[in-house]
Amino acid sequence: MTALMWITFFTALSAGPATVQFEGSIERIHTTPGEGPPYLEVRHDGELTKVILGSMRYLLEQNFKPKTGDRVKVTGFRVGTRFYAARIYLPRQDKTLELRDSDGRPVWRGRGSMRR
Repeated sequence: MTALMWITFFTALSAGPATVQFEGSIERIHTTPGEGPPYLEVRHDGELTKVILGSMRYLLEQNFKPKTGDRVKVTGFRVGTRFYAARIYLPRQDKTLELRDSDGRPVWRGRGSMRR
């Protein structure tokens, strides 16, 4: 994610992030190195949403292995046309992945990093 994208993200969240939650089915998993952050395409309520995850290293450390066709429950933040996941729950695996805190800050960045 570029510096400008981060600035836009945190500026939009500065007024207090509004969380959005939906359930759907994973249609595509995008994890191609060098092509931006990993994301899922999730079909829900008749629409397809690109759900931006976060650090690939963090996803691997957390043993996050979603499968196409899996049901998923997503909680996160909509910033403009982008949706950033804060929490992903995979019922089939009974696994929850925490990605961002309630302020939208990435948990993989560690304590103290990017804190106000």
